[in-house]
Amino acid sequence: MLRGKNKHINLLKEIGVTVSDENIEKKKLIELKYEALFYRYYYFSRLCKLPYEEIVKRLMNEFFIGDARISVLLTCYAGEIKKINNEALGIKELTEKYPNYNWPAPIKQKEKQKSVIFIR
Repeated sequence: MLRGKNKHINLLKEIGVTVSDENIEKKKLIELKYEALFYRYYYFSRLCKLPYEEIVKRLMNEFFIGDARISVLLTCYAGEIKKINNEALGIKELTEKYPNYNWPAPIKQKEKQKSVIFIR
């Protein structure tokens, strides 16, 4: 516990501010983080069609979670991920739901080939 935390909580109670249970708040934040992770997984797998290893690598960088934990989450929450897949959201809907994430349109294979430039 942080030094002075109890004093802070008591002062808040004295002026009539209700203090929420920290464990409940942490659990809510973790669930929101997992939900965002699952939507990013949907985006990378269904819209960008990236290989699994690349998806896990990107999720690790975005959410600061290890690859083993990501694999466990994807397995344990398979039902939630299936619901997200059934929603069949496009980039517009993902942007509306999570505006702070970057949802660029996936590059198609033909466009990738056109953008290659050889310099001698």
